[in-house]
Amino acid sequence: MAFDTVPNWSFTFFAPSNEAFNNSAEYFSTYYDSPKGKFWFGNLMTHHYIPNSALTTSNFSGVESKLQTGSYLYIGAQIVNEELRLNQGAATVTDTNLAVTGGIVHIVDHLLDPAAMIFQAEELPRMKQSFIAGSCSNPSLPYC
Repeated sequence: MAFDTVPNWSFTFFAPSNEAFNNSAEYFSTYYDSPKGKFWFGNLMTHHYIPNSALTTSNFSGVESKLQTGSYLYIGAQIVNEELRLNQGAATVTDTNLAVTGGIVHIVDHLLDPAAMIFQAEELPRMKQSFIAGSCSNPSLPYC
């Protein structure tokens, strides 16, 4: 039975530090107390979550690549001067490769806003990830 199996899901999470919230304090504090703000916060945290892929810094390179988040949107990632930078330097990973049950956590110094998804005229290489629900599992299908 499917429910008798132990899931082997993995994940990566870019956890905002206190500094990340302080870097966005004025913006963050103006709406968080509202119900809509709490909804937005949930979406914001989903955008920091990479399902089904435990990515360490060794998975990234000096070539900017994109990876799909739990919000189904993409963030850019690139190693610059031996630091992992996200969204073309909008956030820097300050503490890396923290192993937790089922995944890897990286601490970031700025919030990753889903509205700031990177769009490029040229397509960025895509980070190798496991299947993400809602994504195309077969790229040869016409709707992918």
